[in-house]
Amino acid sequence: MKGKLQTRTLDSAIFNFDIELLSRLIRDAATSGQLRETCDYLRVAVGSAHSISSGVLRVAVVSAFEMHDFRGLDVDPLEILSGLQDLEPEDTIEAGRRAIMSALEIQVRRRNTFFLGVDRLHSSEAAVLVKDIINARRTELEELCHSSPTLEQLAATYYGFQFLTSQIRKSELSEDAQKLFECLELNTAQDTKVRSDELKPKEVIFRNVSAQTDELLKNILYLTGHNSDERAKSAVRLGELADPRAEPYLSQATRDEYSWVRKASVSALGQIRFLEDPGCVVDVLKDFDEGTRNAALESICSVGPRTVPLLLDILENYRGLSYPEAIEAAKKAHPRALDNLEALLQYHSRTARALAANALGRLGDKRALSALERATQDEESEVRSAAQKALVKMKRP
Repeated sequence: MKGKLQTRTLDSAIFNFDIELLSRLIRDAATSGQLRETCDYLRVAVGSAHSISSGVLRVAVVSAFEMHDFRGLDVDPLEILSGLQDLEPEDTIEAGRRAIMSALEIQVRRRNTFFLGVDRLHSSEAAVLVKDIINARRTELEELCHSSPTLEQLAATYYGFQFLTSQIRKSELSEDAQKLFECLELNTAQDTKVRSDELKPKEVIFRNVSAQTDELLKNILYLTGHNSDERAKSAVRLGELADPRAEPYLSQATRDEYSWVRKASVSALGQIRFLEDPGCVVDVLKDFDEGTRNAALESICSVGPRTVPLLLDILENYRGLSYPEAIEAAKKAHPRALDNLEALLQYHSRTARALAANALGRLGDKRALSALERATQDEESEVRSAAQKALVKMKRP
């Protein structure tokens, strides 16, 4: 009976992408002697369509052992669990923590530091590795200074990868990294765009990373390139991988100048589902392209209840873009959109609020009832209609 209940609850956690529940179930299995059965079940689930990815499972596993800041660990989470399944239940948790720490130490020695957030690790058990992580990153770049590196060789280093993807991340390199780039005669302020356009991601060799991380890194490089079709294709592939580590790059790509890239990116975020910042998906409801907005709506429903407060804010408070923002958005949407900017702004505002009401109705969260009731009196008929339909869905038995 206990086994059946565990299976049923695991199904619920996986289907609903309830990572907190999944983490708790993994921990319970480890302390009750059911880790082997749970591991076998998760292996089947990860290999199935419309299920959680290995990347999301990694988050659940490190959380199960209360090592929440180890999300950059580049190891198959099922390998961690498999190595613990023959231990006595009372020894499993501590052994799991040691196994995760050991895997990270090996990863750092191999100079695989791409997704290791130093700030996050500073407050964890891995604080002792921070100096080694920084030294590994400096060493691999300093070694390039003794030769004439290709752009592909530069991309295979941590700082080089950060440099070449800085346009899409809109973030600056550290002062130390800037100094290291001086020896390569790279002007990071001027060269990023032109160099990323020249890069051939397919030829980049990422050493000592897993196959999934290799594919993840290469698709992120494509996502930063100059070819919009390649950017869209890479976003689609990142969605198929459904690895949370791609989230910050896809989030930035939802602001791409081309609608097909924005649409592919927001759809990919919906496939990941487990997002640190669900606001990046909700904001796309304000996009000027209808197909992109509709893709955002579907992604919001996939991400789930964490989007509700953000949707309520749009429904009740959003009144459109400022004029400078609108002009820039209209240029991307269609040149003739500038012919009647006032009408465009009104359409944009009511459409975003109507979509927020639609999403709230589909999510069925009771927190939205009072806001939807108020929206049935909105001055815009499109918003009123969407709110009324949402209420019918929510009150339907």
